[in-house]
Amino acid sequence: MNNLTLKPAEGHNYQMFWNDSIEIGRAIIDVDGFYYFLPNQNGGGLWQSHVLKAIADKLDELNREINESINKYFEENGDKFIDGELDNLPF
Repeated sequence: MNNLTLKPAEGHNYQMFWNDSIEIGRAIIDVDGFYYFLPNQNGGGLWQSHVLKAIADKLDELNREINESINKYFEENGDKFIDGELDNLPF
């Protein structure tokens, strides 16, 4: 059972809570457009694998749109890279 929830924070970031009560860290969007996990600086002890899997699943969910966009771009333009036709990449 996934007990990880997100609550909006400043910018496009999210606070991450375990069991709706323990803030374990934040999902931070970086300049590349991808979300990364930043654990709380106050420690938090040891992490069990099911918590880490829940964090990874949530990051995959948050990053799905940008991953799909990048994959679509390369599917549509991949042959141009082989021929050296693309000089201006949109990212």
